[in-house]
Amino acid sequence: MNYGSGTGIWWHQYNFYRYNKDQLVPILTEIQNINLQYPWHILRTYWIEAEIVSKKPLQLKFVYDNQFYDMSETGSEILDEPRIDFIRDSTIVTYYIDKQSGKFIPDFSGTRLNKNKLLSYFHTADELLFVNVHYDLLKNKLNENDTIMRKAILNYLNDLKNDLER
Repeated sequence: MNYGSGTGIWWHQYNFYRYNKDQLVPILTEIQNINLQYPWHILRTYWIEAEIVSKKPLQLKFVYDNQFYDMSETGSEILDEPRIDFIRDSTIVTYYIDKQSGKFIPDFSGTRLNKNKLLSYFHTADELLFVNVHYDLLKNKLNENDTIMRKAILNYLNDLKNDLER
């Protein structure tokens, strides 16, 4: 399912169904590929893609990244600014059929994802969700000695604060 697409922005979902007598019943909708780049967003870009790696049990491999812009060169156009990897990772999530509902339920144990982290990739997600689900990582990276990453995160948070105040 394509929820939207264009230059630097798209959102595609997998939709899984099962037959129940003579009806198709939805049992899972999950990210297939989502991308959001500047100018569609503030100082964070992100991309996530899922690939089916197993059907029994259903397993999806998620490859994802989040980047901030290095705004250390003041006066440059943002598209010319280098991006700094904040998150670049992949993981496999296994889905099991819930006997009561008949729907696929993700098992995030042993992965670096969870429901809220996945939701933070949706174009309709509030940016505060991203900050909350990655609070510890943001805090740890701010405390590291990487001044470029620190400045990029602070610029992102300041941009978010200003956007929320508007």
